[in-house]
Amino acid sequence: SCGHSTFFDEMSTRERIAGGRPAIFGKFPWMVHFRYHAKDLNDFVKCGGTVVKRQWVLSAAHCFKFLEERVEVTVKIGWVNLKQNEMDAETFLIFKNNIYIYPEYSPATIDHDIALIRLPQELKINHLIQMICLGSNEHITTSQTGIAAGWGILKAGDTMIPDLLHEAALTIQGDDSCNKPQQFICAHSPGKDTCGGDSGGPLMIQKDGRWYQIGVVSHGPTDCGDHSDPGQYTRIPNYLPWIRSYINF
Repeated sequence: SCGHSTFFDEMSTRERIAGGRPAIFGKFPWMVHFRYHAKDLNDFVKCGGTVVKRQWVLSAAHCFKFLEERVEVTVKIGWVNLKQNEMDAETFLIFKNNIYIYPEYSPATIDHDIALIRLPQELKINHLIQMICLGSNEHITTSQTGIAAGWGILKAGDTMIPDLLHEAALTIQGDDSCNKPQQFICAHSPGKDTCGGDSGGPLMIQKDGRWYQIGVVSHGPTDCGDHSDPGQYTRIPNYLPWIRSYINF
């Protein structure tokens, strides 16, 4: 079963990632962290993702645009503090051939920004590692609160990536405030946003005691949260047929 957190609170989260607060240990046990070295950038690329099946992780396609053949990607699952290894947490190494990018993804326009990652083995489900449910369009309503989570930079201009998972409550915007509503969900709250390093992580809602992922962190204004422009999240329900072509739900 999916979407069960060992920690349960009915939306007591009212602040967040850029403007967020540290996530409580074990609250989002489907969170995944990716890291690899990009020669073109002479730096590390760091992104988020989510466990959607025992051997599959969902993320954003743009996270892997600098990944070259034979470069290792370090995948951490079940971690909250990236510096602190818990006994039941997992670390894997994967390569480019483990990553499946949506065929119509465009790096230039960031259209169709979604990817699946196949892990080298099935995960053992425990209190730190769970699968999140994938939401349908019925789960998305304007003005409801969604939660984003990630290890991204805390405000625009920060270069220190926090080691602790953070979360933020965001308000889901109407389709009219989103320039490509078929592809993206837009979400925003004053002073809060997903920022660099959060890419690939989830936009989630809680319903009947379960967590559903409705979006993948894609892109937004460069000044993260200081702006009236919303962040854009790949609209998962519209990509479910593609996801199901790899994964049996």
